[in-house]
Amino acid sequence: MCGIVGVIQNKQKIDKNLFAKMLLAVRHRGPESDGTWMNQSETVALGHRRLAIIDLSPGGHQPKLSRDSRFIITFNGEIYNYEQIKNELIGLGWSFNTQSDTEVLLNAYIQWKEKCLDKLNGMFAFAIWDNQEQTLFAARDRLGEKPFKYYADQEKFIFASELKSILIDPSVAREPDWQAVDLAMTYRFVPAPQTGFKHIKKLPAGHYLIWRQGNISVTPYWQAFDYAKENKNKSLEEWKKDIWDIFKDSIKGRMISDVPVGAFLSGGLDSSSVVAAMAEVSTSSIKTFSVGLKDQAQSELSFAKLVADRFKTDHTEIIIEPNVVENLPALVHQFEEPFFDNAALPTMIMAKETKKHVTVVLTGDGADECFGGYPNHSFLRNLKNYQSLPGVVYKKIIPQAAKLLAATGQLSLQKLFYRAEVLSHSLEQAYVDYYAIWKKELKQSHFYLTKDDLYSDELKEQIDFDLSEKLMRQWWGEGRVSHYGTMNKAMLADIVGRLGDNYLLKVDFASMISALENRAPFLDHRLVELALSLPEQYKVRNGQVKWIWKEIVKDKIPTEIIARRKIGFGIPIGSWMRNELYSYVYDSLIVSDSLLYKYFNKNCIIKLLEDHKKGRADYSNHLWCLLLLKQWLQTFFAYDKQ
Repeated sequence: MCGIVGVIQNKQKIDKNLFAKMLLAVRHRGPESDGTWMNQSETVALGHRRLAIIDLSPGGHQPKLSRDSRFIITFNGEIYNYEQIKNELIGLGWSFNTQSDTEVLLNAYIQWKEKCLDKLNGMFAFAIWDNQEQTLFAARDRLGEKPFKYYADQEKFIFASELKSILIDPSVAREPDWQAVDLAMTYRFVPAPQTGFKHIKKLPAGHYLIWRQGNISVTPYWQAFDYAKENKNKSLEEWKKDIWDIFKDSIKGRMISDVPVGAFLSGGLDSSSVVAAMAEVSTSSIKTFSVGLKDQAQSELSFAKLVADRFKTDHTEIIIEPNVVENLPALVHQFEEPFFDNAALPTMIMAKETKKHVTVVLTGDGADECFGGYPNHSFLRNLKNYQSLPGVVYKKIIPQAAKLLAATGQLSLQKLFYRAEVLSHSLEQAYVDYYAIWKKELKQSHFYLTKDDLYSDELKEQIDFDLSEKLMRQWWGEGRVSHYGTMNKAMLADIVGRLGDNYLLKVDFASMISALENRAPFLDHRLVELALSLPEQYKVRNGQVKWIWKEIVKDKIPTEIIARRKIGFGIPIGSWMRNELYSYVYDSLIVSDSLLYKYFNKNCIIKLLEDHKKGRADYSNHLWCLLLLKQWLQTFFAYDKQ
């Protein structure tokens, strides 16, 4: 787990002092050591910040050169099956000087070129320079656990783990990408390849990039769509065995480390399953960590202790009290893109505390996307059934009836009205807007504030207002996936669209600011591929989410964990913004010279604050979104003032 940086310049020599500053910008990702390689003409540089996990000796130092010095690699991540690949390469005549997975990865690329990616089981972002061909090959792992961002113009190509490194170069123009901001206002994150900066992109998950003589090509090598076909030839018992066998093997690979390893234990189904599998494959005591918010109304700590006691883990409880005002600038700077998931703040603080005990933690990330754990999976099926009614019913009669009821002024009936209007839109828009922070438009439900109310006419002219729905159609696999269950399509969209650039970005950036490595056993690509072929009837049954997983682990973890209700990990921003944070939010947002008001309607934001304060509507996520966007503009763009 590390930070990587690289620069290729067509003519001019690289400024060594500037490159050192770029590498320093990702020091938090690898605080233990750094390394730089430059070619003879000093027009190509690769940099590396190291967090040593496997092979702690100098043999793991990077950038690493091939024996003939033709190929040079800088690599962030872990290859869990590197020993198997190493043995295969030895059989082909290769020999090795170190115990590192970096040397295995470099030699695998030399042997098989881009086909080496098919052999890798791991999380990674890496770049390899070919001195002879004068080309750069870079790749990001299948699901997007590790980041790779880049900038290109006619004079240079820059890549890095974090775009903060790229922005160190003064020639890189800083300009907000308002189309990307619009997507974040909907989804809470910016989907690849956009980043929120007009001139900086990120490599999508499951893709590789080749730079050659100033030309860039980006190619997919793994796509979830290829596995989205339900296999109905297996019995339930066969499914259960195959899934658990792969999961256990995934756990075993992710426990390989030369530094202390632990597990996050929330007390939920997913993290408890991880600990149960760790106990099956390990003979030593397992370190587990549970986190609670101070004065939290619903705590999961008691559930976590049940699991810790069951498996006799070395258990640590961490109580945190997120200070929004104190931590907001660091949060926005670290995440660097418009990113509006309020769980990012406690996750960042949790990682900081956990790092005091271990360097590597296993997590339950990915289980919901693979096995149907989110409400939106069932919602899509229900929405499709709802819209199978005659159009006049769901487009006119039901909204009109809801409108008459809403005229009484009751908040619950007003919500019913706007939801009825949302559900009357196209399938894609209804699905996106139902869960969006900022809904696109509500022509009838005027009391509920939307993008149409917030955006200025100038902004509306700059962006494609319908891009959110267009992306959702792509994520569903429109034109690529057929004969696939509706709920499975919702899970497919989460894996393709949300996972790498939202949930995994949150975990990576929140943890790597403290140099804590996260490993996600549920995201072993073999398990994901198996889950994509699993009939949806085994995922959600009779309203019970993750049904097959519960069947698999029902005898392995406490019954209370199987039966309990899922609790999300976030901060109580709704109450905070009505009370202790209200003045701070008001002072932060209602500023006349903010760039926000070049593109946003100030009166809309004032009404947003007032309606939330008085309980007319819950605009907590809307306000959080605007608060972070204001801070983002202030942090990265000099012309926005406080």
